[in-house]
Amino acid sequence: MPENTDKELLLGISEIRRVLEKLVSGDPGARISIKTNDPELRKVDSLINEVAQNIESVVSLTYELAMGISEHYDALSKIAGGNRSVRAKEDSKNELISKLGVLINQETQALTDRLIESENASLELALGLSEIFEVLRAVSAGDLNAKVIAGSNNELLAKLGVVVNSTVLSIKDSLMALKDLAAKEARAAVAAKIRSEELAHAYEELKQM
Repeated sequence: MPENTDKELLLGISEIRRVLEKLVSGDPGARISIKTNDPELRKVDSLINEVAQNIESVVSLTYELAMGISEHYDALSKIAGGNRSVRAKEDSKNELISKLGVLINQETQALTDRLIESENASLELALGLSEIFEVLRAVSAGDLNAKVIAGSNNELLAKLGVVVNSTVLSIKDSLMALKDLAAKEARAAVAAKIRSEELAHAYEELKQM
């Protein structure tokens, strides 16, 4: 094997190991760029970058979900405290969070209109919203099994409870799917690392021939 090819293989293996170590240590922005004509190294290069991109997407989505739920929780807390002029953000890049913001605002407006008509609804509204933002607080803390208990006599609160439970379930399903994807990509990364080690071993054997 020519000397230049040997050096190219060694540099490629070194770069693969460097990027894999960064990914394992929590740096999803790590990328690999191997200058090589070796088709196997090119495949490994492409695979590792694809794995890194998917991991980065999962991290970004998880962060957006956490931030979005936290912001909606803050809005509902203020609404429950009596400030019904507060509105949830509707411009999130995450579709689920954006839809939840729209629904919270729609239901908040509907609840506000209902309160104007009946002061007797105040106590049930406070209790209902309290339960709902406690559920959202639990979800923002990572408890995706939390849900609003059905049974409110207030039609709008009951509807908002259904919406929140449905949205939380959708978030849970999305995170499970992302977790499965991350596990799949992690296995692919391990396979790529094993392949790189096999290439290194093969190279060592060639050197000894």
